[in-house]
Amino acid sequence: MRGRVLCVIIAAMLLLPLASASASPPVWVAVNGAYTVSMGNEHIMVVASDGTLWAWGGNTFGQLGDGSTNGSYAAIKIMDNVAAVSAGAYHSLAIKNDGTLWAWGSNTLGQLGDGTREDSHVPVRVMSNVAFVSAYGTTSAAVRTDGSLWAWGRALYEAGINDSDTLDEDFVAQESFMNDIAAVSITNGSNYAVTADGALLSFDWSMFAVADEDEQSDIDDPVDIVPEKIMDNVAAVSAGLLHGMAITADGNLWVWGDNSYGQLGDGTTIERPEPIRIMQNVVSVSAGAEYSMAVTADGRLWAWGWNAYGQLGDGTTEESHVPVMVMDKIVAVSAGDAEVYSFAIREDGSLWVWGDTRYSQLGSGTTPDSHSLVRIMDDVMIPGLVLNPLAEPEPEPEPAEKEPVEEEVEVTLPPIEDVYIPPDSGGGFSILNIWSLGAIMLIFGLWAVFKFVLKKDDLKLVLVIVLCAVAVVVNVVTYFLY
Repeated sequence: MRGRVLCVIIAAMLLLPLASASASPPVWVAVNGAYTVSMGNEHIMVVASDGTLWAWGGNTFGQLGDGSTNGSYAAIKIMDNVAAVSAGAYHSLAIKNDGTLWAWGSNTLGQLGDGTREDSHVPVRVMSNVAFVSAYGTTSAAVRTDGSLWAWGRALYEAGINDSDTLDEDFVAQESFMNDIAAVSITNGSNYAVTADGALLSFDWSMFAVADEDEQSDIDDPVDIVPEKIMDNVAAVSAGLLHGMAITADGNLWVWGDNSYGQLGDGTTIERPEPIRIMQNVVSVSAGAEYSMAVTADGRLWAWGWNAYGQLGDGTTEESHVPVMVMDKIVAVSAGDAEVYSFAIREDGSLWVWGDTRYSQLGSGTTPDSHSLVRIMDDVMIPGLVLNPLAEPEPEPEPAEKEPVEEEVEVTLPPIEDVYIPPDSGGGFSILNIWSLGAIMLIFGLWAVFKFVLKKDDLKLVLVIVLCAVAVVVNVVTYFLY
């Protein structure tokens, strides 16, 4: 009887689940435009490490957001609790930590999204639950936490929703265009969106145009269109003036489009209508006006393409058809589009600038065209990856008696890192599991010795019970720790 009880105890310990729990990895997309540094035609915005937003440069339309139209070469504090910024030509957009979107500056085509065409010299709240924003020229676009893509400004004119004859009472402030979107990057030449499952789409706003006013979609009913699919498995995208760049989940960099100045980095000036791979181990990209920049996993910054203003940062004004190494210890980069200067953030939070720096001087004492790298600011927030709102891990099951609690989504930006999915441990033997199995084997050995050699059943029974208890305790500890 005792032998049978012992076998049952041992079998129970062997069948006890081995503890090595692994949480589902969050799904992130790195996107051009999720910047803590962004530049318009004449102004610059920078988010400091404490979440404060600073701006300087031209201010003709109130794009600095300080309540005036006076330009400044010194940084001016605009607002607190900012997570990301994006600048259009003469207007500015900022996402706060609570997911609200704020806009200010020029509003000639309704690019602020506040329902008017009047400039604002201070930030105004225009949307909530925003995960990502991208501005270019007089167009603004945002992806909300439900995956819907919204746009306003020039985009609504190109789509035929607003026009020069639209009366104020009929003016559409914002329009929803697509669903299941994780990120967007827009320019005058091309627009790209990354879907929740990693598909890269190319589109222009005119493809959303409707036949007549009666067929216009309701603001809450996105137009059903099918943009051109470029590739799959995309983690990051950046739209240049006439070329595009994308990082796939394996860290490969793909480029396509115009290559007149070697901005594709393939060693030629041949236009590439289809994506080609040019680099590996890339974690961040930014496509500018006929030039490109990329950061590799080792922190090195590479640049190539047009270089008339020294915007590549290699100390020359000669274009390069292949990537050239500019500096190291870089975590993020921003290439200019209509403007031809570049920014980089280093690991220590310092901000560096080079190129046509007429509006980016901050006590640097440089000439308008700086071919050297100039450090202009410290304690800049390091931009991060943006949580894909449509691919969050499934929530843990709750007890039946509990009612599900709906929580407000808060947009945060974690530190930047390589595109990485933690390995799934899938179970296995930890050190404690090995100790547990060792204890079980010791039980068998002692039982055999006492039974067949020493013939001391009482002492054997005591030791077996003690060792069984030890094995059970070890397994329980293993279960809760792992």
